Amino acid sequence: MSIKTYKKVLLIQPFYPASVKKGPTLQVGLGCISEYLNKDGVDTAIVDMQLGYSFDELIEKINIYRPDLVGFTMMSINYIKTYTLITDVKRIKTSIPIVAGGPHISTLRETALVECPSIDFGVVMEGEITIAELCKGYELDEIKGLIYRNQDGAIKYNGNRKYIENINEIPFPTFNNFEIEKYGEMHPLQTSRGCPYECIYCTVSTVIGKKLRVRSPENILREIEYWYQRGKRAFSIRDDNFTFFKDRVYEICDLIEMSNMTGLEFSLLNGIRADKCTRDLLKRMKSVGFNYISFGAEAGNDKILGHLKKHEKIEDIELATKNACELDIKVVLFFLVGSPYETWKDVMDSVRLAMKYPVIGSYFYNIIPFPGTELFNWVESNNYFLEKPEDYLNWNALYFTNKPVFQTPEFPAKDRTKALKYTHNAVMRRIERNYYVYHNGYLGRLYFIYLTIIKNKYLDKFFFKKLRSSRLEPLLLFAKGRIVFLIKPITKKVFNR
Repeated sequence: MSIKTYKKVLLIQPFYPASVKKGPTLQVGLGCISEYLNKDGVDTAIVDMQLGYSFDELIEKINIYRPDLVGFTMMSINYIKTYTLITDVKRIKTSIPIVAGGPHISTLRETALVECPSIDFGVVMEGEITIAELCKGYELDEIKGLIYRNQDGAIKYNGNRKYIENINEIPFPTFNNFEIEKYGEMHPLQTSRGCPYECIYCTVSTVIGKKLRVRSPENILREIEYWYQRGKRAFSIRDDNFTFFKDRVYEICDLIEMSNMTGLEFSLLNGIRADKCTRDLLKRMKSVGFNYISFGAEAGNDKILGHLKKHEKIEDIELATKNACELDIKVVLFFLVGSPYETWKDVMDSVRLAMKYPVIGSYFYNIIPFPGTELFNWVESNNYFLEKPEDYLNWNALYFTNKPVFQTPEFPAKDRTKALKYTHNAVMRRIERNYYVYHNGYLGRLYFIYLTIIKNKYLDKFFFKKLRSSRLEPLLLFAKGRIVFLIKPITKKVFNR
């Protein structure tokens, strides 16, 4: 059974409430899909609804662009809202087939098409080749990684596609059809795919695969140079395992140093492994502009790390944190609250670790059992759920809510709620204050007051609320711009931020 080819594809990034605070970020996955399709002669356009576009504006874009195929990327967080968006588009544009991919589809697979009948095709795991073959008109039952509905309406899955072994073959995204000027100054880079570890809470192996595949240093440098020529100087590396192969990192640093590029800054935001960061490696990275690193600590003692199957020791986390701080690298630690077999005492071990070193921040997340993970199966098999997955996965502030989604005999719901409130409020606030005071004394204390009370509590809230009024919008935007213009150079100079 063959189908027609698709020459024009509209790719859609749905809106997720979590993006309101941190601001919209360029989606590397959609960028790679778009770039790969363009290489094959397929025209693409993008609508990123995190930029504030309404449903009516999305339909208007469809009417103007007139795509042959509409594609959605889906997360499991707030997936019901994305189902609703897809259904509403299908209701108005019944003749346009819809394909969906991303973490939610890779996890639920056929179930997602059952739950949302408006989805015609699903793409599992790496999507570039699968969607390209779909657009070229390959026989549906021959496209690996594709979920589809046959002529009888039955949902079929053709099985997993082999990993793309040489990911240098995937062209890096140039985002030529994105509204790139509407995103932040920091440009995203993705230099690897997959994760070989078995952390019980993580979805990466289900979503993109366990086999770690990396881009070559030369390939990465070409992407940095491309964006450098377009004025970019700050880059955020989104990898989970950037430092896994130390020799590769050293080569990347050597190539950056030998290039003519200056003023580069690199941030590792996703929470890399501490046991893959020696002092010498961190020192070399710092020398070429790596000034911000996040470590996925997750717990404060070896007992809980063992239950999480991190295959990492507290001494590794402490040493890497200590070394990075001493090298004047800004460090952020990530922790989980409510892990299997965790108790109040274990949470306090995490708090002590979080406050032991002059890190810029430590963030405590409500541990979430995502479908497809070992954690989810463990909670389900023990009947520990307090909330149904279809409910909690659609909460707006899922990670930072003080409401636990499961409990254990060692850590009942009441204690979990108390621990989440404590870590989300008092601990994180105190750590951030300590950082500014440690590095800048009384000036740091004043800046912390401005950041947490004046800016976060009043200024941002005021402008976000008032900007809803169209008559006041030009005036308020100008006023906010002047405030930022006056304050930002001072804080950047004093605090190197």
